[in-house]
Amino acid sequence: MKRQALLKALRRIAKEHDLTILTEEGKRHTHVTINGQLVTVPRHREIAEGTARSIIKLAEEEAAK
Repeated sequence: MKRQALLKALRRIAKEHDLTILTEEGKRHTHVTINGQLVTVPRHREIAEGTARSIIKLAEEEAAK
């Protein structure tokens, strides 16, 4: 999955559930905070499908709370 597509999916999840989202750039990763839950996204053009699915799953679990 492309990194930008993953970040877009995280923003969509946050918007659908009216959650706050904060994005900060670290040295090697992007730190996305969704309603207090930190999700780390690797800074690569392509992110492995399993990694992308687990990141989206974390965001959806936070949205379900």
